[in-house]
Amino acid sequence: MKALIFICNRYEAFNIRKSHRREAVFKSSFKQRKEKLKNCIGVFISIEKEDNSNGKKLLLKDICKLLQECKLKTVLIAPFAHLSCHLARPEKAIKFICDIEEDLKKNGYNVKRSSFGYHKNLLLSVSGCNNNIRWRSYSCGTNL
Repeated sequence: MKALIFICNRYEAFNIRKSHRREAVFKSSFKQRKEKLKNCIGVFISIEKEDNSNGKKLLLKDICKLLQECKLKTVLIAPFAHLSCHLARPEKAIKFICDIEEDLKKNGYNVKRSSFGYHKNLLLSVSGCNNNIRWRSYSCGTNL
């Protein structure tokens, strides 16, 4: 599992077309084609073939720690296949992403999930402070 994590001042995305892989299209928690959030943690994530629940737990721990450090309550989970060339099947990726979403909600966070399987125009506003952009790899349950 690979994750690119941003502390976002602003996130906007606009779905422009469905992926050519029809089985990969999955509705988001946003009600419109345009997605907007302010003051959130953006987690752009790729689920890989060998990923397991240990990696998922480590990612959740990192997200919760960062939310507490930044005093934020809102998380965006954005499927982002571009981080890996060893992608899991869409069914597995969707299940992992939905599990992460539910676990964060159980911890009291406001969670939005970006659409899965759509090409998007993307706008991110991230301050130039230390550690506002983080890359993580959770390979077989270890944080690299």
